[in-house]
Amino acid sequence: MATQVAGFVRKCVVCKQTKTSNRPLNPGIGQEVLTERPFQKIYIDFLGKYPRSKKGNAYIFIVVDHFSKFVFPKAMREATASNVITFIIQEVFAKFGVPETLHSDKGKQFVSKEFGKMTDQYRIKHLKTAFYAPQSNAAERVNQSVLAAIRAYLEQDHRDGDLYLSEIECALRTSVHSATGVTPYFALFGQEMFTAGSDYKLARKLISLSEGELAIVNREDYMQIIRERIKANL
Repeated sequence: MATQVAGFVRKCVVCKQTKTSNRPLNPGIGQEVLTERPFQKIYIDFLGKYPRSKKGNAYIFIVVDHFSKFVFPKAMREATASNVITFIIQEVFAKFGVPETLHSDKGKQFVSKEFGKMTDQYRIKHLKTAFYAPQSNAAERVNQSVLAAIRAYLEQDHRDGDLYLSEIECALRTSVHSATGVTPYFALFGQEMFTAGSDYKLARKLISLSEGELAIVNREDYMQIIRERIKANL
């Protein structure tokens, strides 16, 4: 009987037309993302709400540069459009330049009139993540690393959350990224980030304080070589 029913269903035209699809709902990946320089395209996202820190922060705003993978995790009291706009203008645009493209999900902060006015003012193309496809936002992948670190913090619960976020920020910027083959700090500045004063003494002994290759080529050529390597890896 079961075999007969299965055979009938396979041949039934009405069944085929009305059956709910069991295919994944994720839309196609789309065109490959290409960037030529740091901060040409940035991704933004929010994490939280979390237990409030000693400073009253309960959310983490994430900014990721597509080219270098340089990360900005910012603790915030509230996940509002005004907080986002203030941060990216003061800490990203003013220091690293205005991006050509900004990618976010469809959170209320990012689809608000206030946020749209900002992107129009700076003439930025704003892309929004499609439903069922959060993986298209690179910030989502960074979020997984941040979330793992936060969970470890919450389990220990013996340090100030805002201070611990600074440690996460340092770790993300100094870890080799699989997509570029270098650390985000190196991709952006052309040299590795020192995390302790004693690093200078060690670098001096290894004759690497001035970044060896810089002695062979000028700074502009050196950075061009680095960026060409990154583009090849990407």
